[in-house]
Amino acid sequence: SYARVFRALFLDNILALAVKINQSPAFQQRKDRCDFFDCLCKPEKVQAVANELLTNWSIAHDLVEARGGRFIGILQPSPYLGDPRLDHISVSGMRQSIDTTYQLVYHEIQRQIDERDLNWAYDFTDVLDGDEYFYIDYCHLSPNGNRKVAERLSAIVGKPLVD
Repeated sequence: SYARVFRALFLDNILALAVKINQSPAFQQRKDRCDFFDCLCKPEKVQAVANELLTNWSIAHDLVEARGGRFIGILQPSPYLGDPRLDHISVSGMRQSIDTTYQLVYHEIQRQIDERDLNWAYDFTDVLDGDEYFYIDYCHLSPNGNRKVAERLSAIVGKPLVD
């Protein structure tokens, strides 16, 4: 299948390279990972990233609404948030830094969505919670995961997106 070929030719090689870099002595000696994940050390960066996303969403919302459309912003699911089943996915040494970075940024986005009262923005970070396997790797979904997201989106747009 296409997914298997993509994974074999591209994704597996990228992940292998990331693991190799992560395990290199030079990388391991760095106690300060702020160069790689500066949101961990700079709260203002977390706020800036969240603000930039929501500003872009707001501009898109205004443009779409001005032309008679309906804009829906979706804070997509992430394996680093919520409670999805992930015991089948191998983790690299960078996982904790990535987990923390995603959590910091997503929580700030969630806070700003509430603060700005963006009733057209929806939080899907819990859509894949539970015992079923939805992730096939660190960020890609299985067909049943895509279906679960489509079902939640269908409820918002008011028409079925899946059979």
